[in-house]
Amino acid sequence: MQKCIVVSASRLEEDLNKQDYINGDEYIICADGGYDNALRLGLQPNLLVGDMDSIAALPSGVEIIPVPAEKDDTDTMLAVKLAIERGFDAITILGGVGGRLDHLFANIQTLLYCAEHGVEAVLAGVKNSAFIIVNTTKTMQAQKDYFVSVFSLSPFSDGVTLKGLRYPLVDAHVVNSFPIGVSNEFREDTAQITVKSGTLLVILSSKKQ
Repeated sequence: MQKCIVVSASRLEEDLNKQDYINGDEYIICADGGYDNALRLGLQPNLLVGDMDSIAALPSGVEIIPVPAEKDDTDTMLAVKLAIERGFDAITILGGVGGRLDHLFANIQTLLYCAEHGVEAVLAGVKNSAFIIVNTTKTMQAQKDYFVSVFSLSPFSDGVTLKGLRYPLVDAHVVNSFPIGVSNEFREDTAQITVKSGTLLVILSSKKQ
């Protein structure tokens, strides 16, 4: 898979460790002030996109795509769209789970955009991370001291099966107006989440917030 890191401008968690997400050969796209976040992580950005309203100073030696301040897309969405246009099919968004609630929800919608375009994407953070699965099965390694929550983003999701978790489901009908999948826990070394028809948001949250 062609991997890309998108660094957003949201508040960067102080204890975020780049080695948890970056091998060294990923393409780095910064969304506006995400450039400053990238520097704090010791990353060398390849591309900077945004309206440049939250960056300390424009860098040199980096491809820059400026956009108007008044636009439909968030800077993170623009970065993701560029990643997809350039052929990347695995995207990790860093710095997207802290800060404002409206931006967090916008980033979840950005995950949905990725899923609709056949791209694997994860919203990665130290204590919280999220990804989306559509009409498929996802196998996960257990993470100690983490809750795993499953929500339907589509009006309903059918054939939802949860294995390897404390509270299993079998071929369940899950709707987006009732959080039946919140705060589950790992009970085996691996867990499987299946949805036969629909879109699920999966969130991992540390028990030590």
